[in-house]
Amino acid sequence: MGTKQISRKVLLLIRAFFIFLFTYTAVSKFIYLMEFEAQLVRFPLLAPYNHFISITIPAIELTIACLWLFRATTYLAIYSSLVLLSIYTVYILYVLEFSNSIPCSCGGIISSLSWKGHLLMNMGFILQLILGLYLLKVLNKNRHNYRTT
Repeated sequence: MGTKQISRKVLLLIRAFFIFLFTYTAVSKFIYLMEFEAQLVRFPLLAPYNHFISITIPAIELTIACLWLFRATTYLAIYSSLVLLSIYTVYILYVLEFSNSIPCSCGGIISSLSWKGHLLMNMGFILQLILGLYLLKVLNKNRHNYRTT
């Protein structure tokens, strides 16, 4: 198997992973919408906007999951994922620095993680996105080279 094929397969795995991740987190938030909204109230900076945020975040997550479905929007999916995960990472850093009592609004296995665990997990996701961006650029560069020769 050549480097191009491996790169495509790794990129396909990254795509599938983020489709699952964003769909899972969005659906989980929608299913437990009242609980998610109630948890947002406990965060002083977000409390005034809890209803808006409780609807908007899962909608954004589903939108990003849809962006991952199409090759034409993969760059946008990667950058959107990076922005959302970076915002969430800043939120985690804030929680770690200023509070120990902010609840996690995650579901499933993720809810059992500590805030430091969340931070490490997000850093891993961000590294996957950076790898995906690199692979996408390499594949597109190779595609461009094949067209011009």
